[in-house]
Amino acid sequence: MTSDQPLDETIDLTGPVATPRINGNGSANGNGSANGNGHAPAAPAGLDGVTWAPAYDRASVERYLESLDAERARLESEIADADRRTVAAREALTARTSELEAALGAVVLAARSELARIEREQQETVAAIRADAEAEAARIREAARLEAATVRDAATALGSTSPTEGRADAG
Repeated sequence: MTSDQPLDETIDLTGPVATPRINGNGSANGNGSANGNGHAPAAPAGLDGVTWAPAYDRASVERYLESLDAERARLESEIADADRRTVAAREALTARTSELEAALGAVVLAARSELARIEREQQETVAAIRADAEAEAARIREAARLEAATVRDAATALGSTSPTEGRADAG
């Protein structure tokens, strides 16, 4: 086989590249020649010890590139699907957040309304208690005024102007 002829074998390109088998005489084909004429090609100056990689036929390379394109397309599809799911999740989160904010707003509004009602009731209760207390104080003052008037009238009727005047223990 000459170096310008493609390899007919199928090569698995999914694994690591294998180091070519070199026979003791430096050839890959066992006849002492890497190019088929019995003489090994001369290595360019400064490249002693270079290992030559095997050549692949065009069909193998094209199949490998097609498999790469298919894998790239599959991965791009998965990424696009993940992006769509991410967008959908963000939209759902936004909608749920809006729902919760609306519900929380309704709860806060109801709580404010209830608090205002309780404050009104408390103010009404305080006003009623104050009115009752003022009425009771007015009743007590009126009763005390009436009692004082009764005592004064009784003292006047007895002829004294002072409640202690005319009492035996006053002096």
